[in-house]
Amino acid sequence: ADVYLLAQAHFVGSQPQRALQLLRGEGAAGAELTRQDPRFRYLAARCLAELREWAQVLEVLGQGSLEAGPEEDELIMAAGG
Repeated sequence: ADVYLLAQAHFVGSQPQRALQLLRGEGAAGAELTRQDPRFRYLAARCLAELREWAQVLEVLGQGSLEAGPEEDELIMAAGG
């Protein structure tokens, strides 16, 4: 829970890359936290969206890859950008 709160603080503080590193367990032993808890997975997807890493957002959320889906331009248009 402490890792989640710290990651969320990094995200709210406009540091999505740092939050993502925590959520992925980079530099720490053990499995990637985003595979264990849906809260971590959702926050990781929000961080990736903030970084505009659309293919990784889909992978984290379990939707596969962009190869079978819309192009990046279509995703941007759907997001209102």
